[in-house]
Amino acid sequence: MTSGDDTGARPEDGGGRGESLTAVPLLALDTKALVLWFSGVLATRAWMDLGLLADPVHGGVSKNIEDARVAIDGVGSLLEVLRGKVDPGEVRELERVLADLRLNFVRQAGEETGGEAPTDTKTGGETGTGAGGETSTD
Repeated sequence: MTSGDDTGARPEDGGGRGESLTAVPLLALDTKALVLWFSGVLATRAWMDLGLLADPVHGGVSKNIEDARVAIDGVGSLLEVLRGKVDPGEVRELERVLADLRLNFVRQAGEETGGEAPTDTKTGGETGTGAGGETSTD
């Protein structure tokens, strides 16, 4: 997502691409850009809750699978809101991020449950995709 992801650029190095970064108040963004940005925030939170990204504030890595599920479901919901309303490239990128998050959710949740598939809290069955509404019961 070009308008919502963190490229790792730092203000002191000009954004890593020879350009200067300018802070923009969140409320100055149009609604679609704000939703894209927030989907990126939720995706980052999901990676942190999966234990696959260090918390930049506290510096540690911790895992909270249930919070990761909520964040991933949120990204999925925002994707559906944005579908048909933003550039198709933005949608494809968000779909890719969501697929990566769901795959890693299944892996990380499986580690917590000793290799068993996570149980879907809505149906009580095993989930085929991990988080995000699409479930397949085995």
